[in-house]
Amino acid sequence: MAALAAALALAAGAAADGDPASDYLIGQKVFYSFDAGIPAKNAQRLNTMVANANRAGFPIRVALIRTNSDLGAAYQLYR
Repeated sequence: MAALAAALALAAGAAADGDPASDYLIGQKVFYSFDAGIPAKNAQRLNTMVANANRAGFPIRVALIRTNSDLGAAYQLYR
């Protein structure tokens, strides 16, 4: 039980950096690639789903990555 509690505590402290999405997701729940061309209706649906998940106790953030430039310093992780 103690090992499980320690693992959960460490996971909660995880953070990302080096890419535009990680900076954007500090204050927003969803990051859209700057040139993704997501229709407004679809973006609103995703925003609503993520907000509902957060209200239900699942604190998540979503980043839609379209190109390697969306990953900034971590561009080599693309694909």
